[in-house]
Order: sequence, then structure tokens, then C-alpha cells
Amino acid sequence: MLPPLPAGSQISIEELPGSFRLTFPMTRQMHWARWVVAVVMFRCCLVVAWGFGGHGFILSRDAATAGVTVDTVNVDSVAIEVLRVGERMAPGMIKTLRSETPTYPYNLDQLVDQSARPVWSGTMDTKGARNEVVHTAFPLSQAAEPRQPGVYLIVVANASDLRARAQDKQYLWQRSDVSEFASQIVVQTDIALTTVTAADGLHVFTRSLGTAGPLGGIEVQLQARDSQVLGKATTDDAGHAVLPPGLLRGTGAASANTVVAYGPNQDFAILDVTQAAFDLSDRGVTGRDVQGPLDAFVYTDRGIYRPGEHIPAMALLPHRRGVSIHAGWVPPAPAERHRCRQDAAARRTANGTADSRSL
Repeated sequence: MLPPLPAGSQISIEELPGSFRLTFPMTRQMHWARWVVAVVMFRCCLVVAWGFGGHGFILSRDAATAGVTVDTVNVDSVAIEVLRVGERMAPGMIKTLRSETPTYPYNLDQLVDQSARPVWSGTMDTKGARNEVVHTAFPLSQAAEPRQPGVYLIVVANASDLRARAQDKQYLWQRSDVSEFASQIVVQTDIALTTVTAADGLHVFTRSLGTAGPLGGIEVQLQARDSQVLGKATTDDAGHAVLPPGLLRGTGAASANTVVAYGPNQDFAILDVTQAAFDLSDRGVTGRDVQGPLDAFVYTDRGIYRPGEHIPAMALLPHRRGVSIHAGWVPPAPAERHRCRQDAAARRTANGTADSRSL
């Protein structure tokens, strides 16, 4: 450690960013490590940043305080541009929007020219403590009035970096020298969509984000990559609908891409069915693979037998829905000796004389 500074001395620091000069008067002995920390803190004051807090894109529609969180550091005001991709184009674009959210000026210009319409433009105050992250909620529900179905894209920039509007420079990314902007897609809805793929089709469940209760009477559509509607159904009182399994077997442009739900008051929700399913394996819960029409579970009374010895085997053979099979189970002919059936418990018992060397 460097020796302590004597009391009454001064420290001058020059050549800091911005041509600043600092002088620290010493009223008592002070170690070098203490004023080095002060220099680091000063340099943090020069950091300016803004962006979005989180990667989620579902926003509750009816919550009074619902908003998209904008995170800023040392920014007093941000400029915001809100675009909307209509419900007809959104299903074919949702995967691209989620994986490659437009952040560059040329991407945003192309989006406005071909797919999205401007909804709202303005500024929002984000003042807060220096050198600390300030979380500010942008009230999308108030900016996006009247409510219309679709996917919203929110673009944010530092308001102090923007030039004045001109006839050919209307959008914020056209009035700034910044090469990349913060953006996030948002679907504002009260419909929570969940899908389960099973042997009998695609099960769709709809619940309310506000009350967590099931939503009945919701029209759900399964759309292909080319935005064609493969099939549609209406949820029952339990918020459940089933789409036939054949709709999931398409290839190319006819392959299933998204599930779209339409509710009352222009409510709209969308779910990408091509993304990976929710995986619990990293939490120690792997589950079972999807079974075929019959789900057999066969076990014996012990694990080893002598050659020529009878092998008692117990088999549970339910239907894929868990219902017992009433037809008799016929094991392979060389191993069969006797069988019986217990329908109530869906059990099948078979005693075989197979040579244990072949097991």
C-alpha cells in the first residue's frame, strides 16, 4: 500500500474525460485507496444507458397499472415510438420478431414500409438518482387507444440525442446519429394461451391473466407458416378446445406455426407452437415420453430366473387416456401358457414357460 498523505495537502487530477480538473483538500491523513475510489465513482457519472427490463412480451390488458418497464441510467427523458403489426400479419412474423427484434434504422424503416403502422410517438420523463438504474413503466394501454388486435413494437432512444422533426425525418431513428436502438415487442391481452400436444390432437387452454379463471367462448385458430388457417375451434366453459392431430402433420408452408385466439373487445393473443416446450428437466422433473395408442407397463416378481422356470409377469395395459382395455391381451405365442383378465384394475396376468436365456 502507498504511504498515507499528510494532512493539509491537495491532490489534483487532470485529463479526465470532458477536460475536468478535480482538487481534493486533505484535512487529515488519507490513504491513496480512498481517493482512487472517488475517481471511479466520478467516471461512472459519464455512463448513459437505456433499454427494456426483461424479455417477456405478454402484458396484461386490463390491469390498471400495466406498463412496459424502461430501464435508464443518467437519462432524464426518453423518446418512444410505438408501432403495431396487425393480427393478419403477426402470426407469420412472430418468430422473426421474437428472435430478431428490429433495432437498426434500416430494419425499422423496412418494417414501417411493409408491415407496421405508427400508433404513438412522444417522450417520457425518467429522472432519478445519478448512477443508478431507474425503472419507469410506460403505459402502453393509454398510448395504444383505441384498442386494436396485433403485436406492438416499442422503440426507445435518449431524447437528448434527437434532432427536430422534419418532413422526411418523422421517426426517432431517423432523427438520431445512433446506429442501434432499444426495442421490444409486446402483446397486450387478457388471454393466457397454453397448448399440449397429444396423440389425439392439439389441446388449447385459455385462461384470464387478470383472474386466472378459464375463458370460454374464445375462438382459437391454428395457422400455418403461410398464414393460412389450418383449423379452428371454440373453447368450452373450462377454457379447453381440441384441434385434430392431422393438422400438425403438414410440411413446408403448410406446417403448423402459431395458435391465435380472439376474445371479446378486440382481444387478441398469439402463441408460437414451433418454439421449444417448457422444460422441467433442469429442475429434476423429466416426465415420460409420449406413448402410442396403448401404454403397457410389464413387470415380474423378481429379476432373475433359472432355465425352464415359470416366469409370472404382470402387465398394466391402459388406453392412452388411462381407460382400461376390455379386449384380452395376447402375448407372443412362444411365451404364452395362461392368461386372465381383471377389467376393474386394467390388469393382465400371463404365466410363461419361455426359456430365461432368451430374456
